[in-house]
Amino acid sequence: MMMMNRLLSALLLISSLAACTGRVDVADLASDPDRDAQANCVGPACAACVLPWGGTLPGGESLNAVYTTDLAACGTSCMDNRLEMRCQLAKLQVRRPGQEYVDIGETKVVRSCWQRRCDCDHGGVKVEDGTSARFYKPSVMTCGTACESKMLMCAGGVMKDAATTSPDPAAPSIFTSSLCNNTCRTCTLPDGTTLNHGASTARYKAATAPCGTSCSSLVMSLSCNDGTLNGNPALYPSPTCANPTNCQTCTTPDGVKLQNGERYSFFRLQNVPCGTSCYANNNQVTLTCASGQFGDRALYPEHRFAACESACDPTGPKGDKSQGRITGDGGGAPVWFCGLPWGSGVVTHGTQVTAYSRMKVARTDKCTNYKSLITCNGYRGLWSGGGVFIYPSCKEDP
Repeated sequence: MMMMNRLLSALLLISSLAACTGRVDVADLASDPDRDAQANCVGPACAACVLPWGGTLPGGESLNAVYTTDLAACGTSCMDNRLEMRCQLAKLQVRRPGQEYVDIGETKVVRSCWQRRCDCDHGGVKVEDGTSARFYKPSVMTCGTACESKMLMCAGGVMKDAATTSPDPAAPSIFTSSLCNNTCRTCTLPDGTTLNHGASTARYKAATAPCGTSCSSLVMSLSCNDGTLNGNPALYPSPTCANPTNCQTCTTPDGVKLQNGERYSFFRLQNVPCGTSCYANNNQVTLTCASGQFGDRALYPEHRFAACESACDPTGPKGDKSQGRITGDGGGAPVWFCGLPWGSGVVTHGTQVTAYSRMKVARTDKCTNYKSLITCNGYRGLWSGGGVFIYPSCKEDP
């Protein structure tokens, strides 16, 4: 009888151990940890554990992934907060992967974990978590040259090299600028407008071309090179130009035709006494040709002559036009000097001076056509060559 009892006890023990070793699939536990997998298990080894979020974990079973937080902070990941959990003798135990199990105690454990979105601020630019942006080396490059750049990615609040092959850990500290510093500077034109680098624009010396010229003779193409305009922009201030209209010539009393803008001297008296300057007592006035009329001509109706002669040397050549003189000390030597026609000094008797009848000529014309070598007659204080040659220089339009 005793033998039968021992045999029955052995059979019951074997049956109990078989029930405890019936494991529930771990994957099923991860998806449904509330499942009661110990309905037929008895004994201390099979005692279930109550999970922190509700439900039970069968004795002897484990969960491969539980977490210490449900929201991983920036700079960390859910895997950094991962624990493994098991139920041992009705107690929950946890461990870091590869370490020893310890009782859960006061350790906070949650069932799932989410990664917080951690954007990056790099080079003054916000880069969203999980996205990439191009950054440049901060060194200043020469205008128009290529900047060295690299794609960087924001990963959990940390910038990293976005390259999939051999990423450079130092890249975020090298490529720190969101802009390529090879920007070329713009130029400011005389009228205040802005011209981009490499662009050009036509500018003119005047808004209206003088008579005898055209806008094509006044134009210059101004171009911008990294903040600097070519040529002399101050000489070409106008963005537009109109060709001249109503440009009639003016005819002097001695039949000389003058272009618009040219000046001419008129005299009130054609002959003056010896010792008197042709320029004295308002005897001379210089007027400008404007659209076929001498400006202010009506104010000087008595100034009708194109020349003035002195009576100091009646035997001398006739027709000399006086350009001014100053008194001398008498005697047998010449007593008159000649004032330069343009009013910047005097010269002595016999001096020859190159003078022009025009200050400027059209591009199709030559200054040599209006050039003369005039001579000072010191006895008379007069210039040979007439009163037409009154300019010290002449300029040809380009």
